[in-house]
Amino acid sequence: MNDPTSIALRVVSELDSALAEVTAAEEALDAVLVPLRAGQRAEKVQITGAVEEAFLRVRSSRAALAKVRELLEPLRAAQPKG
Repeated sequence: MNDPTSIALRVVSELDSALAEVTAAEEALDAVLVPLRAGQRAEKVQITGAVEEAFLRVRSSRAALAKVRELLEPLRAAQPKG
């Protein structure tokens, strides 16, 4: 169907998938940052800075996706069950 509600529900579904992927990426980057932060100072400066920046961008993206998802939640809640 191409009615606005069906389209919005497909968008919500795609948003759920994107949010799950970004969340997984955030968790993976966070796991990489732990040993980097504890590593040798001379070796870690450039790598850690790039990874930290990527982590912050992923975290920001996850928050933005979550806000959009939250805005669309009333459409899903309004759908009849079944």
